[in-house]
Order: sequence, then C-alpha cells, then structure tokens
Amino acid sequence: VEPFDVLNEHGSDAVRWYMITNAQPWDNLKFNLRGVVEIKQKFFSTLYNIYSFFALYANIDDFSFCEEKIPTSKRHLLDQWIISETNTLIKDVGQSYNDYEPTLAGRKIQAFVIEKLSNWYVRLCRRRFWKGVYDQNKISAYQTLHECLVVVAKISSPIAPFFMDRLYVDLTSETTKSSAQSVHLSLFPSFDDKSINLNLEKSMAIARGVCSLALSIRKQEGIRVRQPLGSIDVCLVDNNSLEDVFVELIKSEINVKKVVFHKNSDSLVKKRLVVNFPVLGKKVGDLMKPLVQLVANLGEKECRLYEKENSISVLVAGQEVVLSGEDLLVKIEDGKGLSTAKNEDSFIVLNTFVNPTLLQEGVARELVNVIQAVRREHNLAVMDRVRLFVCGEEKSLEPIIIHQDYVLGEILGSDLLVVKKPPKNNTLFEFKDYKLYIAIQLCKS
Repeated sequence: VEPFDVLNEHGSDAVRWYMITNAQPWDNLKFNLRGVVEIKQKFFSTLYNIYSFFALYANIDDFSFCEEKIPTSKRHLLDQWIISETNTLIKDVGQSYNDYEPTLAGRKIQAFVIEKLSNWYVRLCRRRFWKGVYDQNKISAYQTLHECLVVVAKISSPIAPFFMDRLYVDLTSETTKSSAQSVHLSLFPSFDDKSINLNLEKSMAIARGVCSLALSIRKQEGIRVRQPLGSIDVCLVDNNSLEDVFVELIKSEINVKKVVFHKNSDSLVKKRLVVNFPVLGKKVGDLMKPLVQLVANLGEKECRLYEKENSISVLVAGQEVVLSGEDLLVKIEDGKGLSTAKNEDSFIVLNTFVNPTLLQEGVARELVNVIQAVRREHNLAVMDRVRLFVCGEEKSLEPIIIHQDYVLGEILGSDLLVVKKPPKNNTLFEFKDYKLYIAIQLCKS
C-alpha cells in the first residue's frame, strides 16, 4: 500500500481514525483499505450528515444560540437523555485519554455518534426540527444537538484534528457561545455529574432494545416499518418498568398501535423443554434415547420450574438424573400471526397480523414516501407547499381519502385533488393491489 495515495484519496483523519480504533498504537496492525472506507462511511459521513441536518433547519429558523440556555431539567426527555449520555461520554473518553487508551476513546465516540446520536436521538427528534413553531421545544432541540456536536468535535480532535476543527468552526462561527477560533485552542470539555442520569440511560437502553427486537422481527417477516401493526406485548426482566413517555417512543419507533406490559411471559406464548444434544449426550450416554422421550412429554409447569430453578430432577430407566444449566433448552412456539424475540432485558411478542384498516394506513405511508421522493426530484425547498393530484380506481383512492390529513401534513400539501385522468408529469404509485397516478404542483406564494 502506498501511504500517500491512501492519504490523498481518503484523507489523513479517516486513516488515523481507522488505525487508532482498530488497534492500540503500539500494536501491529494489518492494514486494510476497506476498513478506511468503512470508517469514512459509518463514522465521518454519519457525523457530517448530522451536522448537515442541523445546519439546514438552523438556517431556516435563524438559530444562532442567542436565546438563554434552557436548563436541562426543563428540556424534552430525549434531550435530557442525550445530554446525560454526552456527559457520560466526556467522562469515559477523558479517562481513556488519561490512561493512554486512545483506541477505547475512539471506539466510544464512534459508538455514541452512530448508535445514540444519529440512529436514535436525531431520528426520533426530526419532527421537532422541521415541524411546528419556533418555540421552547424546538429551541431546546437546537441547543441540545448543537451542544452534542461541539462536544464530539472537541473530544475527537486529538484523533481527527482537521475534520473536527472544521466542524467546530462551522458550529461556533455563527454563535457567541465560544471565543476560541479553533477547536485546538478550546478547552477539553468537563462533564457535569448533575446532568448524568443513569436511571434514564438504563430505561432508554431497555426501550432501544425492545425496538431493536421488534425491528428484527419485521425484517425477518418482511414487514416494512411504514406498515403499522396492532400490538406488541413486552415482558421486562427483573420487573423493570418504563414510564409512559418511553411507551410512546416504542410505539412511534416500531409503528405499533398498542404496547402492553406483562410481569411474566407465561401467558403470552407456549414454551416447552428440549434436549441440548451436544451438552447432554456426553453426560448421560445410553440414557439419551429414553431421556429425549421423557423431556418431550414434560409440560409448561416443568418448563416454568426449570426457568426458575435452572434445574430439574427426572427418573430415567430407574435412575435419577439431574438436568441443569445448558442440559435443556427452552423452546418458544410462536402462535399464528405472532412472533417472539428476546434479549437480556426483555421478551417481546409482536402481533404481525395486518388487518384491512392497518393495511390502508400502511398504503398511505408508502404513498407519502413516494411523494417525498417526487419533491426531491423537483428540487423543492424544504418549506415549499404543494398541491397533490391523484388518479386511480376507487379502491386505490380509499387509503389516501381516509388518511388525507396525515398525507397532506407530511408532504406539506395545501389540498388534495382527485382527477379522472392521469395528471401531467405524473408518477406511478404501485403497492400490492393499489395503483395510483400522482403529481404535485408548487403552490404560488
């Protein structure tokens, strides 16, 4: 590998970040160019996209951080959570740098930016930026995201000095919150213990875990996230509980109508015990065949006992055999239209049955997605309002008529016009058995 060719093509920051986060600086590293490309795409591009999103709407609303800083306690729960996570990150990264562990520091920053800031906070807060009036809720979102990006720029600058300096200058040049002309002339941020809420971080981690499980089921079943589902049943380990606000987050993120919590999973699904052949075969030898038949006849009562005690005693061919640990496995039998998944914090049952009402709402959401793509093709500004023209059979028109307010609200539409003939410059929308011709027209100011 010619190092200067790599630096010219991918930049020194991406190369440095790849090398430091993959192995300790004093260890040997098997250099892989694909790793550098992956770092650019996953970390630097993600961070750039977050900033671009922030800058787009901040410029529309003329946000310059001139308003009085809103106390953390008065901000939205998502703001409080990401601020807590940010202060925890400052604490952990600072400790890693002090311990001469830049590899750990870089990995923590990368995980925070991708998983927490981008995939969770920004995604769940999008509507707060582009919808509604310029009120305290929106200002809180701007202030929070600005603070997070400034912190990331500061704590990442020892590893990626050029990219982070540009990010820092772009963030602070239009505000009065920093007098430093460069990130390298600013002080390393100090964490605020009062802003760290470990209970909130734990609750949000559980909520994210539940959403991850549900989304994995959707992917496995081939059900798009835009398709609403009826319900999800959740059983939390150790009798943990989530506040109503987290329930609303789960409903929004995985697109379900109802979230129901249960103290245990016994009433949700059928369970049975099965033999773990690789483990038990070495233990019982010739008793394996009759043991398999005996275990197959055990009921849910024995299954619950095994889950609770992690041990059960059975009589096989006149011999007492104690089964424990990984000798037996608990197999969950999914019901019709129900799918299950679990992690260390929760067990979920997702109702995957789509009735006609849910299907029509899903069609409306798919239509919104197509219209948004048409807006981009027409190079419309973010705040441009449009008129929507649609043509199709009565069955195909039904979802958009029923969900007219939702569709127009999402696409910034002023009105909906149903026409008898396909409009000019139309786009064909086809989804399952639904077919529509759609077109948009920019509203005159």
